[in-house]
Amino acid sequence: MSYWRLSVLPGFILLTGAIVALMARFVFSKTPMVGALADQVASYAFPVALVLAFVVYMWNLLAVLEWQRNPDAAACRHCGGPLGHIKDGRWGPYSKCFACGRNTPRT
Repeated sequence: MSYWRLSVLPGFILLTGAIVALMARFVFSKTPMVGALADQVASYAFPVALVLAFVVYMWNLLAVLEWQRNPDAAACRHCGGPLGHIKDGRWGPYSKCFACGRNTPRT
């Protein structure tokens, strides 16, 4: 099973925060109109991204640990991964797999 959500999404959030901080520091701070605002954005962008990435990582980690801890937890019929919340669909209730992203019918 692939846990790409566990590490790729927080990594993308960190990378985006770093790019915003670097652009604000080196590109936008040289302009006279937005120089002061760019300095503020540069000082807060990466710490906010770091906290947000940590929260997303812990949320996903807790979902995976809860799935592993519960022996009666429903598993995906395609890959065996953990399933999300039950949603009402056109052909009955279903859940989306956290690992492969495919839909699995629930009864």
